[in-house]
Amino acid sequence: MFSVSKLKTNSMKNVFIIFSLLLFCFSTHAQRSSDLGIIISSNSESRFTLEYRKPIWEKYNLKFGSTFGNLHSSIFNPWNIEQSTDSLILFGRKNSSENFLNFKFGVERTIKSSPFSVGLDLLLGYKNAKHYKSVRHYELGPMGKWDYTHFGEKDAGTLIKTDSSFGKTIFHYFIPALQLNLGLDLPLAKRFIVNLSYQYAAGVLLNTGETRENNSSTEFDYLKKTKLTFNSRFNVGLRYKFNVKD
Repeated sequence: MFSVSKLKTNSMKNVFIIFSLLLFCFSTHAQRSSDLGIIISSNSESRFTLEYRKPIWEKYNLKFGSTFGNLHSSIFNPWNIEQSTDSLILFGRKNSSENFLNFKFGVERTIKSSPFSVGLDLLLGYKNAKHYKSVRHYELGPMGKWDYTHFGEKDAGTLIKTDSSFGKTIFHYFIPALQLNLGLDLPLAKRFIVNLSYQYAAGVLLNTGETRENNSSTEFDYLKKTKLTFNSRFNVGLRYKFNVKD
């Protein structure tokens, strides 16, 4: 028969062994390494992000990255009558395109021992916004025939009198912003992590200049005003971990 004291001693040894194994497994799993991620966003302004993440301290990461995106108005924007007389009809159409580039510097913290994290980024962004104005010019000639000229972007609908010296204005902006991140990391195999996140950014849109091509119109000058910007989005990404032992 085993004595009670011996039984207790064996039980304590078993508990110690189990605890040691759990601690070893946790330490092995908790080994943190740098990673590089490609992230796709639900928002066109920040469609693709390339981000490097480096662990510091126990639960913190430093993050460095670049974000790219663009927006384009529809090429099928309607033509609107801007002027009409017995001998002259003017149709006008506006198109635009915007390109975005952000450099991001941030820090994030893991929430306790969970796969969730919260972080804050500083964004230094650049945006160029191109605004086009096209005109279809119909004029009644002396012989009673309508003469057609197209001023603006290439008009696939006609080969007659196309004048490409149309008005185009390009605005340039600097956009500093702060961005809140809520993230979730899900392990995938040994070297990969699936990352899900929600981001909310607040910044300032600062006009730094403009470029005009054959356009002296002040039609788009209201776009030069400084204003606050707000942006929210959901992201999904794949991260590759460096220095992982096979």
